[in-house]
Amino acid sequence: MINGTSSKEDELKDQEATLKSLSPSKKMNINHYQIFLDDMFRLEDVSNVGVTGPYGSGKSSTIESYKMKNKEKKFIHISLGKYDTDNDDEKTELSKQEIKKSTKEIEGKIINQLLHQVETKRVPQAFAKVKKNNSSFAVFIWSLVVPLMLGLLTYVIMFNYWVNFVTTYDLFSSQNFIINPMTRVVSAIILAIFVGVLTYKFGEAQINRTIVKKISFRGNEIELYKNDKNSFFDEHLNEVVYLFENSDADVIVFEDLDRYNNPDVFRKLRELNQLINKRISENLTEQEPKKKLIFLYLIKDDIFVSKDRAKFFDLIIPIVPVVTSSNSYNKIIDIFEKEISEEGNDNSNQAEDKLSKSFLRKLSFYLDDMRLIINIYNEYKIYNATINTADLSVDKLLAVITYKNVFPRDFSDLQYNKGFLYTLINKKDSLLSNKIEEIDSKIEIKEEKMKNLEKEKISSIVELQMIYLQTDNILVNSKTESEYGSRSVYVQEILNGKNLTKKSYNRDNYYNCKFQV
Repeated sequence: MINGTSSKEDELKDQEATLKSLSPSKKMNINHYQIFLDDMFRLEDVSNVGVTGPYGSGKSSTIESYKMKNKEKKFIHISLGKYDTDNDDEKTELSKQEIKKSTKEIEGKIINQLLHQVETKRVPQAFAKVKKNNSSFAVFIWSLVVPLMLGLLTYVIMFNYWVNFVTTYDLFSSQNFIINPMTRVVSAIILAIFVGVLTYKFGEAQINRTIVKKISFRGNEIELYKNDKNSFFDEHLNEVVYLFENSDADVIVFEDLDRYNNPDVFRKLRELNQLINKRISENLTEQEPKKKLIFLYLIKDDIFVSKDRAKFFDLIIPIVPVVTSSNSYNKIIDIFEKEISEEGNDNSNQAEDKLSKSFLRKLSFYLDDMRLIINIYNEYKIYNATINTADLSVDKLLAVITYKNVFPRDFSDLQYNKGFLYTLINKKDSLLSNKIEEIDSKIEIKEEKMKNLEKEKISSIVELQMIYLQTDNILVNSKTESEYGSRSVYVQEILNGKNLTKKSYNRDNYYNCKFQV
């Protein structure tokens, strides 16, 4: 049965997958980024590094690919994803109390994820342990040790009664060995060894995990391992420092920390990073000496303003987006390669079950996220295989699936006969009618203007000259245009070219006139 299952799994691995994974790629070409990311290890004073870029730009894929090519470096990945269910992209300002609550929540998640990625033996003093199944052999040994200790204890304490009992009833053939005082001494030594081992185990657990915190004696309580100097935050910070120091990691990757919109967390992590690296540099960790511990943040570009951004990080490595509006068409062609008609843009010759390139080009203007494009492809494959018929256009099917991914809430409302798209489809006739009326009204206005323009015909050269001749500041016989009965007479006198002068202004008199008015 096992062999059959194994062969089936091998067969599945050999087959080509139908859908595409949305997970970060580990085989990304990072030739240039390899050099830049290596700099965070080369530069001694760099320990707080920001890898910046918009969502979907390929930050995670870049780091995952770098990890695959640098397996000698140990990375611990802390993902603090927070995903909004609403479509509202506006940032909400958090109150001080909300920031404090959010900070505690994030710190708790950091500790939790560290505990599950650090080997338990390296952090024996951690306040919490990762649960795991106990070894059956260990349980069996302890089930033998406890009864054996009780038996040895009874034998040593009740030795005289045991000797009388054995000699009276003659129960054992080798009575001399059982009632021999040396046997009692050996038993006491074995018992002492067992007690010593148990004491050591209990003491180790008490030091590492503080099992017994209080001792009560005649109504009085004595608290053990009490530390009045540390506040709650200090104790929490000490725990985090301890975990980081013993994590044996070279790089701690923080992903999606910017989704919380909490700058206070970044400040505390920077302080923590500086504290840990200072302890490492001064060899205060009592661990094997290592160079430094790097905090690597995968965040978007606008998490800080310009000055704070450059001040917070020791090194910033921007990631050029894999998909943008300028190259999304090429990416879509690569992903939908087997679903595209070979005839290219000629829709008349397009196979009925193949997508047209002209449609994909139009679609590419609205898609600039690699994960979104891949998910649209996956859903298209599933829907096309499940519900598609000869009467359904694959272009239209892809259009609906794209709308579903870009506007998921409105698509969900569509199934309940509400939402923007439903209203648009339901009121199609009235909207078209209103649009036609609007266009007809504009046409009537244009036609009316054209009729008026046709009436305004120029009958002579003089009229044309009256319209376009510039006559500003020209005096005829020392007279302005306003002193003539009509513009035509004034223009005719100018064209005669006699007694023409140019009107001039005295600047001081001009401004004086203005103020007098």
